[in-house]
Amino acid sequence: MDFRDAQGRDLVGPQVLALNTLAMGDNLAVEVGQAAHFQVLRQHACALHPDQTLLYRHVVPQGDSVEMLSIDDHICLQKVPLVDIAQKPQRRDTIIFDKATTAYKLVGLNLNDDKKRRDLTKGVLLGAEIDGVLGVVGPPRDRTLCLALLTALVAKRGILYDAVVFGSTSDAWGQAVRAVSLEQRHKCTAVLDAASATAFNARCLPSAEAVFGRQAEKGESLKDFAEQLPQSLSTRLGSGSVAASRGHVPRVPSAVRIASARALGLSEQHDVFKQLSVCEEAPERQWFEDPEWIGEVCKALPFKDNVADAPSRGRDVAPPVREEPGWLTALLAGDARGFEAVTAAARAPRVLGRWVRLLLLLAGDVERKKPWTRAA
Repeated sequence: MDFRDAQGRDLVGPQVLALNTLAMGDNLAVEVGQAAHFQVLRQHACALHPDQTLLYRHVVPQGDSVEMLSIDDHICLQKVPLVDIAQKPQRRDTIIFDKATTAYKLVGLNLNDDKKRRDLTKGVLLGAEIDGVLGVVGPPRDRTLCLALLTALVAKRGILYDAVVFGSTSDAWGQAVRAVSLEQRHKCTAVLDAASATAFNARCLPSAEAVFGRQAEKGESLKDFAEQLPQSLSTRLGSGSVAASRGHVPRVPSAVRIASARALGLSEQHDVFKQLSVCEEAPERQWFEDPEWIGEVCKALPFKDNVADAPSRGRDVAPPVREEPGWLTALLAGDARGFEAVTAAARAPRVLGRWVRLLLLLAGDVERKKPWTRAA
């Protein structure tokens, strides 16, 4: 709709404008956009088949075509013999993109030709740099270089922080993190006069001190002061940052989630109560904790270059310290079942993951989707 649709109508009460667009400020905008894009491609382009779609923390599909979807980015990787690349053969990826173009027009979506890329053997896709000819994938090298340079500068200066907050003119966050042994560099601006400062403080309930920890004063910028997070929220965020930096990220207890569901007025028959009353998932492996199967591969490979953990300058590179894992031997022979069990178990924390891995390797394909679910 547009503004003309409201002419002549008897509009009573609050009105919400829906101007034929997706409100990106909405909390569900990403989820709605992802789900809508997925359904368009699945229903109208015969794309995103379960056995061809790459999912987070899942094994890469084994076929010749691999699709990825991230909100409005749709990517398809296609295996093509090197001798056929120059001819730009028509394979599964070409069919998908042709059908997708038709599907977008059918449902009224606009195509972004500036982002369109076809028949590439290398590029940066969803934050990863891929070289299809060499067969390597990793972080973009330009970003890695920037991070390396920044790290070198910080190391040279010798200034260490638990956290660095930048790009914000608010001091509430700085006050909160300093109170829980974090440090911050911040900057302030100013603009309020005496009358507006008094009016602003009067509008804060129950008081400016209770909300922000202090009153707005003459000479401050109203915009900068209003950007401050509430004091209680800032303190909790700061405490959470300290806990996270030390490896303590507690899960929300089932009792709290049930209480929240009840506070929202959900019926006792709602699925959330059934799920919480039956089981509670163990926490997944932290993103910075490398899965153990990577170490197993590294220890079994016959390296020819310098090994980072054991410098070999002036001497021969040390040989492998363990035999090739059985799951790797089977994987190279074309049997991926063991590797899928190992990677599935690696999604759980290490101690629990080891038990899950033992179970999967001994018992076979046991509840592949969520094998580490435990009773509440």
